Amino acid sequence: MNYYIVPGYGANADSDWFEWLDQYIVKHQGGRVKRLSLPEKDDLNMDAWTTYLSEIIDPNQENCLIGHSLGVLRILTYLAETNGAPVSVLLVSGFNQELSAFPELNQIVPQELNEMGIRARIAQGVMVTAQDDPIVSWQISFDLATALQIDCFVRPTGGHFLGRRAPILGEVLAGMQQWRT
Repeated sequence: MNYYIVPGYGANADSDWFEWLDQYIVKHQGGRVKRLSLPEKDDLNMDAWTTYLSEIIDPNQENCLIGHSLGVLRILTYLAETNGAPVSVLLVSGFNQELSAFPELNQIVPQELNEMGIRARIAQGVMVTAQDDPIVSWQISFDLATALQIDCFVRPTGGHFLGRRAPILGEVLAGMQQWRT
């Protein structure tokens, strides 16, 4: 399986827990991992991200898309605007609503997501969120997971998942692997 890690706002391929998860996947899942990023000037350009993901991801392969925060919205936009085989998704602190903590993101939050079209592209999925997330309310992530008809794991703590390690994500990926077999 191919794994693609899509960062959030202001992050890049080496931010937060991305390297840790990359190493975890290679060691425990045996997959191929690509940690993605675009130049900072394109951080809020959803069209640039969709084009980039379309160029990197082979839609006919078995893929797992992993996104954090704004990376979730990037993945959902990609899934809504492209065709291909259904994918697995691991979404962390995802949102599809305006955030008071980052009003500069409001310009790219879609008024409406093609949830039915996106659901058709998701073979299996999990949202991970925390009740103490100061940036994306767990309720926003929960509501998005519900709309996408994927499981949602709400942790009491974890904040916005900005640490260098994220063992919970490894556990969730291992569980997703078991679901497929």
